[in-house]
Amino acid sequence: MQVDVYDTYATSRTGSTMHFDLLVQSSCTAGAAFEFAKLWLTSVGHGDATLKQSRCSFCRSENAKSEVLHDIERDGFHIVRLGGCPPS
Repeated sequence: MQVDVYDTYATSRTGSTMHFDLLVQSSCTAGAAFEFAKLWLTSVGHGDATLKQSRCSFCRSENAKSEVLHDIERDGFHIVRLGGCPPS
């Protein structure tokens, strides 16, 4: 399955930057991807982080690995933590 990768940045309430890739089905709209990013931030205790649509931007498409597919089938998205994100 092809997935779309959204390069995403959010700012925590303390001012630190969280950088992560959001992977979604290629049929997902940019608006839906943005909502998934907000949902994930809430799930890791950062629902009050600042996230702007302009900081959640399409980056590329790629073939999904099995772990990614599992998460997308279960949650609608997969997160790759890149920097400043809370531990999993």
